[in-house]
Amino acid sequence: MGIFASLPRGCYSDDSQLRLATARAIGPDGFDMEAFAKVELPVWLSYGLGGGRSTAAAATNLSKAGTPWFANRFRGWALSGGNGTAMRIQPHAWAAASLSEIDGILLEVIRNSVCTHSHPTGMMGAALHSLALARSMASGLCPAPDEFLEIVEAAARVPEIIRTDTEVGTYWLAAFAREKGSFSEAWSRAVTESRDAIGNAREAAKGDSGAERYGEVVDRLGLRKPQQRGSGILTAVAATALIWGESRPKEAMRLAANTLGTDTDTIATMAGAILGANAEADPPVEVMDASLFRAEAARLAEVSEGKRPPGHDYPDSLHWTAPRGQAHCLSVSDDGGLQVCGLGGPRRSVSQSSLRARNSNGSG
Repeated sequence: MGIFASLPRGCYSDDSQLRLATARAIGPDGFDMEAFAKVELPVWLSYGLGGGRSTAAAATNLSKAGTPWFANRFRGWALSGGNGTAMRIQPHAWAAASLSEIDGILLEVIRNSVCTHSHPTGMMGAALHSLALARSMASGLCPAPDEFLEIVEAAARVPEIIRTDTEVGTYWLAAFAREKGSFSEAWSRAVTESRDAIGNAREAAKGDSGAERYGEVVDRLGLRKPQQRGSGILTAVAATALIWGESRPKEAMRLAANTLGTDTDTIATMAGAILGANAEADPPVEVMDASLFRAEAARLAEVSEGKRPPGHDYPDSLHWTAPRGQAHCLSVSDDGGLQVCGLGGPRRSVSQSSLRARNSNGSG
């Protein structure tokens, strides 16, 4: 059983934290895979609020100096089919120079995915969501069911696309083949699963109200079943299908967040990314660190326009040692307390008196 914590209004979870981590690693010269995998992910362990088993295991293994991002073979690495990549890949669409250059977006998304989620189900979920977002940004509308099926056909080309990339198309692909067999065959199964899921969601989105429609989507996709709740494919389909039944951002977010038993925050934040691409109003409640989100969005918009805005400084990989525990990410704050120094998310200061009280009570 996990811990209980009181969270302030507008607080955000690992989905948004890892989305910011992805955004920071994108600059005018593209996505810095080394910085994301070897700096952002290991440091995220010190401030992460939530997070799936695969992401945590992958980040822990990446903290080892000898683990390259394209060969991150943690225990169960080829079975990681969750939505941990799908929830974080929106910045690749936001920074894209051309939303019609699908191959370029897909390649960056797959590179992002393989360092934590190497199962085709997880990778396909990320691919579907990234292209759904790109289409929404380009057209001003959420992809309709027929358009979503077209997105699946575009994503079907991933085995061909990744062969143009040295790290993924050579080293990672060979490792996957040794572990699980033909990637092309596994990807074909993911394509079929995606078509079937969209078909089921399409039939479900015919109720009288948004709540009825989404409730039927949840039932048809089995989103409350533990073995399917965090599926990359099913989450991506559910996030888009939610909008087919409820296109008003505030109402859609409330509906997703209150459908208990499903992956509430992830479906909400992925649907929110698609709706937010063309929303005419700010969220009804101020989000924590809203200025940080706006600054990153503005920076990525400049990147997409071919400008060269100042990026984020990362340590030299030759001299960087990833933190091996949360204590390694603490520093002394101005008031003499300790401060969590994660690269993303709100910093939390702990006073010396508070630490003494904890220690005297025997808690760490």
